[in-house]
Amino acid sequence: MDWGFLPRKKPPTESVHRFLPGKKTVIETPPSKTIRDKEREDRDIEIVELYLQCFTQDQIANKLETTQQTVSNILNTKICTDAKICIPDNLQLYNLWNVGRLAQTQLKYPGQTPQDIVENLIYYYTEPPKINPHIQISKVVDPMAGSGIVRDACRKMVRKYQLYDIKPIREDIPIKQNDILDGFPNEAKDTDLVYFDPPYYNLMEEYPENGFTTSYDEFLHVMKLSFNNFLDILNQNGRVALILKPMNEEMLEESDWLDLTFDCTQMAREMGYKLEKRITAPLSTQQFKAPDVTRAKERRIMLNTLRDIVVLRRPST
Repeated sequence: MDWGFLPRKKPPTESVHRFLPGKKTVIETPPSKTIRDKEREDRDIEIVELYLQCFTQDQIANKLETTQQTVSNILNTKICTDAKICIPDNLQLYNLWNVGRLAQTQLKYPGQTPQDIVENLIYYYTEPPKINPHIQISKVVDPMAGSGIVRDACRKMVRKYQLYDIKPIREDIPIKQNDILDGFPNEAKDTDLVYFDPPYYNLMEEYPENGFTTSYDEFLHVMKLSFNNFLDILNQNGRVALILKPMNEEMLEESDWLDLTFDCTQMAREMGYKLEKRITAPLSTQQFKAPDVTRAKERRIMLNTLRDIVVLRRPST
């Protein structure tokens, strides 16, 4: 994250050495930044952080014991004046995305997708911050937040975010406990983009059993419930970015082909969603170990690196 106003490392006290006859005198020159400056800088950063977490300006003012006008002035300056319009480091210009690997800085978590995917989706399908006449920032909701890469991407790209998970694993970031199949709290309304990376049926043994991981028919059923629940929170132009992996029911076996992308997209369209874009983002071949490759050769089975991103616009009202 680089908004141009993050606190920098405190400069050390400069020592000026002067040599006088018979002794050495050290004159300490204090840093130019005062304690009050540092406190103000920390407050400004916290205001922005809370605002990106979808706190209202009044809530922030009450929490930090300041005025709403102060909060508004800081947000207008820091976000819409000082902040840069961020472009993903790995910007994808075509509909075949080369984002196979996780970034080294990402916390590893089962089923996690590269942060590059999230950043590019935010770049293409949400609006950058603007004042018109009041500050406006797009909001992203992740109903299966996992390790929190959506938060990292939103802080970098300067977007609001709300994170939910049926079983949050991190206590250091604001992921709230919520089951997508039960709907969403009111705070999630007026969302611009839902980032939806569901468990791929039989590939997530670690995921709590709630329909996504029992059978393929049940997977499709709960996907339909999820699409229906998104309608309660998406704004008029809201979108769902859906990450899916078509696959064989049994890996490295001649088994039924499960076209998750086709089936889920068709279901969403029948519910009124508009298919806006389909993007291919292949998985890295490094997910397969040498024995997997040998076994595939022996059985004349193609290894599967398919991964699709489907962008759906909410039904018109």
